[in-house]
Amino acid sequence: MKKRFVSLLLALCLILTLAACGGSKGKPTGDSSEPPANESPSPVQEVTPPPVDTARRTTADTDERYPKVVIGLNSDPQNLSPFDPNAASKPYIFFEFYECLFDLENNEYIPVMAESFEHIDDLHTQVKIYDYIYDHAGNHITADDVVFSYQTLLDSGFAIKYSAFADIKKVDDYTVEFTWNYPLDSVGVLEFPWCRTFIFSQKAYEEGNFATNPVGTGPYKVTHFTSGSKVVLEAVDNYWQKDESKISDRHKAKVQTIEYTINTEAAQHVIALKSGAIDFSQVVPDENLKDFEGNEDFSIYVTPASRTFFMTPNVEGAFTSDINFRKAVFYAIDNEALATATGGTVAAKALGSGFFSDYQKSWEDEKTYINTYDPELAKELLKQTSYNGETIMILTSNAELHKNIATVVQNFLTNVGINSDLTLVEPAQLGNYTTQEGWDLFIHDLGGGSQLGAWNRVFNRDEFANGKAFGFIYDDTLQNLYKDALKVANYGPESITELHNYVLENAYATTLVCGKLNMVYNSDIANIFLREGAYLLPGSCDYYLD
Repeated sequence: MKKRFVSLLLALCLILTLAACGGSKGKPTGDSSEPPANESPSPVQEVTPPPVDTARRTTADTDERYPKVVIGLNSDPQNLSPFDPNAASKPYIFFEFYECLFDLENNEYIPVMAESFEHIDDLHTQVKIYDYIYDHAGNHITADDVVFSYQTLLDSGFAIKYSAFADIKKVDDYTVEFTWNYPLDSVGVLEFPWCRTFIFSQKAYEEGNFATNPVGTGPYKVTHFTSGSKVVLEAVDNYWQKDESKISDRHKAKVQTIEYTINTEAAQHVIALKSGAIDFSQVVPDENLKDFEGNEDFSIYVTPASRTFFMTPNVEGAFTSDINFRKAVFYAIDNEALATATGGTVAAKALGSGFFSDYQKSWEDEKTYINTYDPELAKELLKQTSYNGETIMILTSNAELHKNIATVVQNFLTNVGINSDLTLVEPAQLGNYTTQEGWDLFIHDLGGGSQLGAWNRVFNRDEFANGKAFGFIYDDTLQNLYKDALKVANYGPESITELHNYVLENAYATTLVCGKLNMVYNSDIANIFLREGAYLLPGSCDYYLD
C-alpha cells in the first residue's frame, strides 16, 4: 500500500505543479503537443493473453476438474442475499451459484432455467421452466418458487430496471405468466427482470439465512463465507441440468474449489500473487505489470472494460443547480492526468466507454468539457455563479480506486477555487444514496451490456422512486430522448448521439475515466472467461492439468 500511496502523492504533486503554472488552457486531454516535464508514462492500454498450448492437456479436453483456484477481489460483497447483483464484488461471485431464467448475450435472451417462452400478446409473456430443476439442498424448483423469487426481490427494494414489469403469476406447476406495463419494444428491456433476478426455493429461503448461507441452483454451492475476508465455493456434482448441450459456457464447473479472498488494496494483490496466496487479480497497478513480465509462472492480460467512472452533480444543490458551476467543475478536471495518477484506468474522452459497440468514436472529435482540460475557463465560469468559497460534498465509495479518483478530483477543484469534502461509504451501500439529499457531486461507476444500457441508471427517471433521474434531474426532454433511443425501431448512432449531446449541453454529467482490466494470473490457467467482457467466471475458465 505504501508504494501505491507514494505513487499517488507524486502524481498529485505533478498535477498541482501544472495547475499552479496555469495548466494548458483549452488543451484537449490526450494532446501530446505540449507534454509536461517528467510526465508519468502512459497507462498500459492492452496486452493479449498467451495462446492456449494445444500440446498440453486441459479441462477443455476432459471431464476432470482443476483442484482449486484462489481469486483476489478488491471489494466485499457484505452479504450473499440474492439481491443487488451489480453491487461491489457480487457480479464476480453470484453468477457461479445463483441462476436466472435467462442469460443476456448480444441483446438476446438465452434460456437457462427457462425451457421456452411465448409472447401471448403485447403485454403478456409466458415462460416455461424445466420440470427437473433442483437446488443445492435438493428442493424441487417449480413455478411457485419463481413467483416467490420475484415477489421477494420486489419487496427487497432492489428491483431496479423493472419499469416494464407489472406482475407475475403461476399458470401451472412449470409455467409463469408475466404482465408488462407497456409493449416490449425497447432494447434490453428484460435484462433485469429476466437475467438479473435470481430464482431460488421458497422453502430454503424461509427456513435458512441466505445472507450467509445461500442455497442456489448454479454449478457451484457456497461452503464458507466470512464478510470482508473470503467466500469459498465447491463444484456441485449433481447439477440439475444433465443435458450438456443445454449448459452454456457460463454455467460450466471446470475447477473443484473456487476461493475468493478480499483485499481492497491493489498493492496487496501484487504481494499475494508473488507469494502464491492468490492465483488471479484484475486490479494490478500499471507500474506492477512489469514485475510479472517474462515470468513463466504468470500470464498477463490487459483489456478495456465496460466499467466507466461518472461524476453526476445534484442539479437541485445550492451551487450545482447552476449550469455554469457544473461546467466549471467539469472543465477543472484533466482526465488524462487523473488516469495517470490513479492507475488502472484510461482517460474518458466522451460520455461513455469505447468498450461498447454502440459508443460512437466520433463523439471524441468535438471539443467538450470531457476531453478538454481548461482551468482558466473553469475560473471564468465560476465567477458567473454565486459561489464564494463554500465547501461542497463529494460522495463516493470507500473502495481504493473510487477514493483515489475522488482525491485527485478534489485537488483539481481546489486549484480553481472550489472547496470540497469527501464522504466515503461502503461500496454495497452506495446505491442507497442516489435519492438521498445532501451531496453535491457523486462519483460512481457504471457498466452493462451496452452504452445505452449503462446510461439507464443515470438518465432514466423511471428507475427511481422519487420520479427523478440520477442527480435529481426532472427533464421531460431528457426522458423522451432516452426512451426514444431505447426503442428497437430507433436504436442506433443518431438517437444515441442526440441523447449524448443533450446531456453535455445541459452539463448533467461527465465521464472521468474508463476501466481496464489489468489481469495477472497463475499460468496454470489456460484460458480466461469473462462474463460480459468484465467479470471473471473461474468455473468457466480452462486449466492445464499436466
